[in-house]
Amino acid sequence: KLTIIRIFIWKLFSKHIYKITAPTQKTLEMLKKSKIFDQKKIILLRDPAIDKNEILKNKKIKIAKKFKNKTFILSIGRLTNQKNFEFLIRMFAKYKKIIKADCLIIIGEGEEKIKLQKIINHLNCEKSIFLLGFQKNVYNYINRCQTLISVAEYEDPGFSLLEAAFLKKKIITSLVDNGPKDMKKNGNLCYFFDFNNESSFLRAVRNSRTEDIKKIKNAQQYANKFSILAHNLSLQKILI
Repeated sequence: KLTIIRIFIWKLFSKHIYKITAPTQKTLEMLKKSKIFDQKKIILLRDPAIDKNEILKNKKIKIAKKFKNKTFILSIGRLTNQKNFEFLIRMFAKYKKIIKADCLIIIGEGEEKIKLQKIINHLNCEKSIFLLGFQKNVYNYINRCQTLISVAEYEDPGFSLLEAAFLKKKIITSLVDNGPKDMKKNGNLCYFFDFNNESSFLRAVRNSRTEDIKKIKNAQQYANKFSILAHNLSLQKILI
């Protein structure tokens, strides 16, 4: 966010900066609109979120035995207020039959872990909602999930969204800055819903039941733009 202190520091050093890179188109537009830097210096450089070799190797590793024969939806991120996991937990508990998955798995650590576990216990969902904590390998879970869901209030660009897109998984996400809106702009690549909106969330869940091969293919092509190779080629052009 462009706080007063950040703007002051950026303006102070702006003349000494060679190039400014932005990970998404929307962030690039925001930086240009701020007029802090010379607009010719601002360049799109997508994050190297996709390591193809690493993903393809680790997606084959077995997941925990208790999920082996389960259908599950997956969400990944730090257990913070910004990731909004409480909303997802309550939606899954309330609409499990509509979502049509055996369980919800959330991967990540964070300061809200105890709070979220208490909510799960209160809803009597200990056998269907699981906080797995930090996992060194998430690609095997993404590869096995029914759908990847993000309910965050902000993603830039949203690594788990890109990883799921690369692995040809259905994605349901809140339509928020900057990654999800960039994905929407680049071809409606996910099943989007309004942030924290229950009816909009359910509509996205129902829409995701239809197999849209074109949407999944286009999402994978978009994710390839965030590969390490694509990042390195773009960086070379900037530095030459």
